[in-house]
Parts: sequence; structure tokens; C-alpha cells
Amino acid sequence: SMFYGSFKESTMETIFMQDLRKDYFEMVLNWLHRGGGEITELNVWGIMEVAHRFDITSVMDEAEKFLLNTNALTLNERLVMSDKFGLRCLRDKCFVEFSSIISIAALKDSAFWPELNPDTQQELLNNAVKIGAKAEEERARQAALNTYPSTYNQGPSTMHNYPNQN
Repeated sequence: SMFYGSFKESTMETIFMQDLRKDYFEMVLNWLHRGGGEITELNVWGIMEVAHRFDITSVMDEAEKFLLNTNALTLNERLVMSDKFGLRCLRDKCFVEFSSIISIAALKDSAFWPELNPDTQQELLNNAVKIGAKAEEERARQAALNTYPSTYNQGPSTMHNYPNQN
């Protein structure tokens, strides 16, 4: 739309784009003109920034596929990217991987925590509470099982052989 639509930029000979790295912009343009390109852990962040800024969903979709299938970036990095760029599938996968209170606490104490939006932070904290509650319920269940007499869990008592009293 900016280049071919009714925006003023479509009639300008030179367009200045602040805070945009030329190499990433060129990668995205090449992607669009050649129908693809290589996304790596080294360029995915820059490509996503350009694609998100100009709402180029085909590039964003390919970058999300890459992020869903790589371990080259940390879980924390992938969660921040999912949050910043609105990548729902990646976000859902990251939330599944944050399956312990320890992993959520480590994220909270990291430099990545302030990069997350407050709603995501709250949802992670709510998940930590749920994980803790489930663990507490399981501990209580185990404790209850251990308080019964030892014969309780051994099955039916044996029948004594009494003489036939007919």
C-alpha cells in the first residue's frame, strides 16, 4: 500500500525509513520478489521486524514456522518474539514449554521479562500458580494415601479356613 497505494510515499522518488536496517529490508524484498529466502537464527529477528512493520504476513508466517521448529534460539527469546510480533502458534508452544514454576521463575528473573507485555507476564504468573496448586493437590493426595494402615492397600484380606459346620 505504501509503495503502490494512495499513500504519499507511492509518488515519492526517495522514501526515508528510520530505524530500519537496509540488509533486513533487502532480505524481505528479495523474499517477496523471489518467492522465498533463508531464515536463520541470525536474521529472523531483523526479518520479523521488517515484515511486522510492513504487515507482510507471508514472510511473518515463514518466520514463525522457522521459530516453531528450531531450538537455535532460547525459549525465552522465542516467547519474546511471539509476544512482540503477535505469533499465536509460537506463543502457545512456548507456554506449553514453560511447564514448571522453576522455568517461569527463571524467566521472571531474566532480562527477557521486561520485554514481555503485562498480559503475557500475568498469564505466565497465573500458570505458575496453577502448576503450584496441582503439585500441592498431588502432595496432599499422596500424603492421604500414606496415612491409611499398611494393610489398606494390600487388597482383600485372606479368608480363613474354618471347618465346615454343616
